[in-house]
Amino acid sequence: PRGPPPMPPTPAEGEEVTIMPQPVIILEGDFLAVGAQEAKALVPFDAAFDRGGLVAVEPADRPHYIRSLAELVAPGGRVVFVAVEHDAFKDGRLGPPYEVTEQQLRSLCAGTFDVRPLSREDRLEKDAAMRARGVTR
Repeated sequence: PRGPPPMPPTPAEGEEVTIMPQPVIILEGDFLAVGAQEAKALVPFDAAFDRGGLVAVEPADRPHYIRSLAELVAPGGRVVFVAVEHDAFKDGRLGPPYEVTEQQLRSLCAGTFDVRPLSREDRLEKDAAMRARGVTR
């Protein structure tokens, strides 16, 4: 069965309970090299949290990134993306972090993941590092 383990029963007063942690798998390598064969060797993830992943990928490699991620996430699984929208840095570079708009994310994920914005926040006033790089929006 997939999903989180069932909650252990409430112990009787004075009873000692040991809860075994779920295994953690750490992988090192080129994420863009993950394909169906590599994903089969792993337990599919029910969920993924992408903070700093997609925004670090060159825009031309984003479709491959989404395909690799889709190979690892179980059918019906969920992915939370944290993305940024900004103009060019004062040196003319566009990233990283690269801008990923909601429309770009919808286009990248079409047919793979449903995109539903959970939150949107203007962080420019709070993010001194982005202001120092010349970002104005």
